[in-house]
Amino acid sequence: MKHITYLKERLNKFYIILFSIFLAMIPFTEHLQAVPNILLGILILIFPFIIAQSEWKNLNKPIFYSLLALIIFLFLGAFIKERWNDFSFIFRILIVPIIILLILPIKKSILPLYAFVSGSFLLLLASVINLIQNYLSFRTLQLDVGGDVNRLLMGERPYLGFVYLISFCICIYLGKNSKSKILTRVLYSLALIFCGFILFIAARLSMVSLLVILSISIFYARNKKRAFGITFTIIFILGIIMVSNPNFISRLTAGFEQDNIGIQKILVFEPRFHIWKCTSEIIKNETPPLFGYGFRTTIDKLVDCYASHDNFINENHKKFFIDSRFNTHNQFLNFYLSSGLISVLIFILFFFYLFRTSRKIYTSFALVLALFLFCLLENVLSRQLGVMLFGAVISILQLIRNPSKLN
Repeated sequence: MKHITYLKERLNKFYIILFSIFLAMIPFTEHLQAVPNILLGILILIFPFIIAQSEWKNLNKPIFYSLLALIIFLFLGAFIKERWNDFSFIFRILIVPIIILLILPIKKSILPLYAFVSGSFLLLLASVINLIQNYLSFRTLQLDVGGDVNRLLMGERPYLGFVYLISFCICIYLGKNSKSKILTRVLYSLALIFCGFILFIAARLSMVSLLVILSISIFYARNKKRAFGITFTIIFILGIIMVSNPNFISRLTAGFEQDNIGIQKILVFEPRFHIWKCTSEIIKNETPPLFGYGFRTTIDKLVDCYASHDNFINENHKKFFIDSRFNTHNQFLNFYLSSGLISVLIFILFFFYLFRTSRKIYTSFALVLALFLFCLLENVLSRQLGVMLFGAVISILQLIRNPSKLN
């Protein structure tokens, strides 16, 4: 009996380490896609041997069941309408509830939080090395637009910005609850590095999310007047840095130099302006059916709209949208068009439960708010990295509890 208990304890420790490595590898999903998938498969195999009956009570049922209801509805719509091409997209979303289940045996370990931060920092270091090498070779560093930007930054900017934003929040949380002064300083320094890199690469969505997250911190402070003064000063400084960054200014006009930058020019150069305009036209012309148009058909409809749209700068600009086959760049609109009104209502309900259960702890609420804003501007669940990050945030929320319960 003692041997069985000993083996189970060792297996539990191995499981925690393996799950931590899995979180650390998520930022590298675009480059090492097979590795997170393999780790996920091993965790699934071990899970039945270490999950205890009492640990199932840690499952946040409203969040889990609402997500499960969404997936079932998506499967049902794809099956009834015989949209077999959509099954690959739906199977990918299954990763999220799987990650939610896999976190259940990990009750008191804080190692996964440090692991995600470590993986994010390694990705940041790799990006910095690329940037330095590029600068030494060409004596220039242009990060506004261009095909080399993703290669230098080792990923697409919106998703990288979100990775660093999550790490920023985790570092603040760990630093605040650390009993070691040295470790606290290291964590706050890392938070500053992640924040600075978000500003440096001009990840606009994460920059805005960062300002919003800092703003709501006032409501969680004991001395709200003092917190307001400090937060306002920080936001003002960050705002000055943002508008002073040439990469940020250049991104507003897609890299095209303009004598006068106005709202109208910014809108014309902003991809989402054209994408959402076409999305609204599709909805205006015909209300999506009960199970939507399907994920592939929705993109086809958007491409047809781009072809007939006349607000582009020129024909090359229009061709770029057609060739790129841009999706809705909004997860809620994507569900509405692709799978109907019921699916988007379930997704809204999912976020309602997320906000409700996370509202008491600042870091939890900040992470949920960041995820919500991310879904407003990106089809997060349409790609592997997005699904992994979505599941990672939910699992991190499970770990952010009373610091005294964490090791």
